[in-house]
Amino acid sequence: MAGHCRGKISNDTQMKDRASLKRKLEQLRDEERVIQSDLVSLEERLEHYRSREFQAFVLARCKRITRFSKNIPRCTFDNGLKGFIYASSASIDMHDREQKLGMFSSTRCYIFSIDEDSIEKTMPRLARLVDISSDIFVLTQHVLPAWLEASSIMNVEDLITARVLRWIAQQLPRDNAWPDIITGNFPL
Repeated sequence: MAGHCRGKISNDTQMKDRASLKRKLEQLRDEERVIQSDLVSLEERLEHYRSREFQAFVLARCKRITRFSKNIPRCTFDNGLKGFIYASSASIDMHDREQKLGMFSSTRCYIFSIDEDSIEKTMPRLARLVDISSDIFVLTQHVLPAWLEASSIMNVEDLITARVLRWIAQQLPRDNAWPDIITGNFPL
């Protein structure tokens, strides 16, 4: 009989231990959800900072680009052409309104806008594309590859530091050279 009582106590203890472990497991799962949510939020902020720094990086190095769209990698050149920049592949798709003109990368160049039936429309588009071709070349050959190399090692702190340094540089007279933390260029 004493053994039977001992078995009952042991079962009660085991059930309490299981309940306690179950509560701890739920607490850990709740903590994991919070951490995952925080991680997603940090990744979104990092991507936002990266996007902003990418735009500033390109604008500083390609004077023919006048602006970027807010949420998509679309830029506008000073002659009205639009470019969709794909930083991950160092390429750019050029458009005039809804007409795709070409695709350019560091290794390839495709022109899509040659239409023999409407040469009056095609020639001005091609002339505008030729007008910015040297800028597209610099963008695909130098600027985007430099960004890819620099962004592979960037973290949030680097991006925020770059933003602060750029703000400080804007406060200084233009003849002062300020370090560019993104490319590691320190012309002091």
